[in-house]
Amino acid sequence: RDGLEIEAILTTPAGKDAKGLPIIMMPHGGPWGQDTASWDYIAQFVASRGYAVLQPNFRGSTGYGAEFTRKGEGQMGFAMQDDISDGLAWAVREGIADPARACIVGASYGGYAAMWGVIKDPDLYRCAISISGVANLRREVNDFGNAFHGGKFTDDWKKMTPDFAAVSPINGIARIKVPLLLIHGRKDVTVDVGQSESMASKMRAAGKPVEYLALPKADHYFTRQPDRLMMLNAIGTFLAKNNPVP
Repeated sequence: RDGLEIEAILTTPAGKDAKGLPIIMMPHGGPWGQDTASWDYIAQFVASRGYAVLQPNFRGSTGYGAEFTRKGEGQMGFAMQDDISDGLAWAVREGIADPARACIVGASYGGYAAMWGVIKDPDLYRCAISISGVANLRREVNDFGNAFHGGKFTDDWKKMTPDFAAVSPINGIARIKVPLLLIHGRKDVTVDVGQSESMASKMRAAGKPVEYLALPKADHYFTRQPDRLMMLNAIGTFLAKNNPVP
């Protein structure tokens, strides 16, 4: 919307025309990372269920030069989120996506963006899924990293927004209109499981539609195959219920 060019990865179901499909917006984690045209098991699983999947490399992503990465500074919850919404608008304009059948799904920072997406733009999506997501942000971020990586991005995080509370999903629950699925591993040492537990608890207290799946042996990356299978089955079931493929 401000003229910045954003690259995205589009995955569509095999054997289907890419026209008027239900769509899943899938922002990447990090946010200092990028999606590439390589194997992504979550995107492939979701596409195999009949959805278009769009993975926008929003401003602040890596891989496009330092200036592009710096454009994320101060824009967490703002222009970084708008880039995801604008990706959906592009897919609708191209005739790829049905605007009435969009959901947002993400892991880690993408999980934050999924929760924030249904708060910032509550009429865009039919549902959201946050996997290992961060619900309660703060200036001194200590839920990002274990003993080895802890503090690695502290200075970077401080530059991302002037007011962490203002863009924390846990403070915007009143604006949520659609079902939210939270998935988190209890062995996660990158984003504490308490982030999802608190979000689920406050959603229930507010009478909002929420489902919470805690996997006792899963780490941040769902390294174990049984954990990935449980996660994917939960995603598939939730999407089929809340954004069914016609």
